[in-house]
Amino acid sequence: MFIINDIYTIFNELLTEIDNKDIIIVNNIKFKEILSRKYIINLDNYIDIDIFLNKEIKYDLENDLIERDRLFEMINNNFILFENDLYTRQFVFQPKYIDNKNLASCLSLFQFIVRDNKLYMYIFVRSQNLLNNFIFDNQTYILLYFNCLERLQKYNIKKAYIDVSITSLHKNVI
Repeated sequence: MFIINDIYTIFNELLTEIDNKDIIIVNNIKFKEILSRKYIINLDNYIDIDIFLNKEIKYDLENDLIERDRLFEMINNNFILFENDLYTRQFVFQPKYIDNKNLASCLSLFQFIVRDNKLYMYIFVRSQNLLNNFIFDNQTYILLYFNCLERLQKYNIKKAYIDVSITSLHKNVI
């Protein structure tokens, strides 16, 4: 497990690791894959977080922006449930694919927990393309986290960390 103070640091470490993997071919598509990767984003010591959050980051598909907006909408629509009882485990949501509501999206599950007056965020990612989405998705996680933390300031809730678990981290090979 990585504990990171900068998304680009873990990105470069993962890129090195994935480049050393064997090529896999599925449906005539060549890729490399890391299974079951976990890392923690340490928000207390995060380097240049304001710069990272305001940076224009490349994303793969227009649906990535739509998905980000939908995640914020889910938080906005359900935050009152969390706010009414901060010490429950009730602020959990599972995004669905935009074009197929029966399937969990690649960003499968988000859970927010307050313990010891600190906000923790747990993210479970089913599948993620390292080159196309990793940086953008991590910016999304941190934006979502600070959106919630800002709403909780009146309760004196402090920063903790974001815990990310990715089942399949992959990179297409040309």
